[in-house]
Amino acid sequence: MTSQATQTVRVAVVPGDVKEFEADVLLLKHAQHFYGADEEVALRLSRARTLDLERFHLQPGATHVAQSKGTIAAASVIFVGVPHIFSLDYSDIREFTAIGIAASSLLSAQTIALTVHGPGFGLDEVESLFAEFAGVVKAVGSREAKRLQELTFVERDRDRVGRLGPALENALERSKLRWQRLDGWAFQVTIPLRGTLRSEAVEVPGDASDAKPHVFVAMPFADDMNDRFFYGIQPPVRRHGFLCERIDQAVFTGSILTQIREKIASAALVVADLSGANPNVYLEVGLAWGRDRATILLAHESEPLRFDVQGERCLKYNTIQDLERQLDAELKGLKPLLLPA
Repeated sequence: MTSQATQTVRVAVVPGDVKEFEADVLLLKHAQHFYGADEEVALRLSRARTLDLERFHLQPGATHVAQSKGTIAAASVIFVGVPHIFSLDYSDIREFTAIGIAASSLLSAQTIALTVHGPGFGLDEVESLFAEFAGVVKAVGSREAKRLQELTFVERDRDRVGRLGPALENALERSKLRWQRLDGWAFQVTIPLRGTLRSEAVEVPGDASDAKPHVFVAMPFADDMNDRFFYGIQPPVRRHGFLCERIDQAVFTGSILTQIREKIASAALVVADLSGANPNVYLEVGLAWGRDRATILLAHESEPLRFDVQGERCLKYNTIQDLERQLDAELKGLKPLLLPA
């Protein structure tokens, strides 16, 4: 049997500012508008006259290369057009990464930096990382990144790095890829190249993201609620095979409200934390009931419930650990009813 050709890439998740991270290429999206790090970098390039913001536009799938000229640490920036931010899904993220990496090969890039796209606009942060990783495997496996040696996800939020690093390691353990843990949350991953003989299919994290049912989480958008979401709600939801999605926006108007309606309508389940009696959360519960969505109500034990839901079953928790335990037990009971056999 002919041995299978492979390419080894160092994949890492690190804390930091992507604008200050040294790489051959910084890979960014253009979601029909600039957001977050994309916008910050675009403004710097505009001031350096290497990007014309007034005329800039990319259709989904199109690319644009700009030289940084010292405005950021990376030598070049590649923007990839994707759908509008509230239409972005995991397959779009996967294609964004694959297209961007293929474009970077034209620059003979050996090192690429990027961020995790999707969290904050309704997508599961872990699955967003997996989708981007799947795009890496797709591009490398298609022999479109022959010189690529290192790809680094740079995240400002150290807590997010602490969640994504172990998640990627766990996913690699479940996959059939060959890999090795390096320093920090860095991994040496051996990627099979297409067109070579192989005895078994390779399972890649992020390949099946769009097929997974999602749980929509309604809760106040506030810093003091983040630990409840990331450590009390997200782990049991993902553990039971669901994507865990929420929209991190304080004001529900226009396209945001439309996106919330669509997320609720397509959700297998809605989990709503009623702590703080936030009117937006109660609105989302009403939308879920109007769509006949299965709903789990949560509230801290010190919080009284409004009359709208006083007759409904509600899980009252004390600590984050208590929240996780109760939600895990509730999901275990509901899972057979929510997931196809």
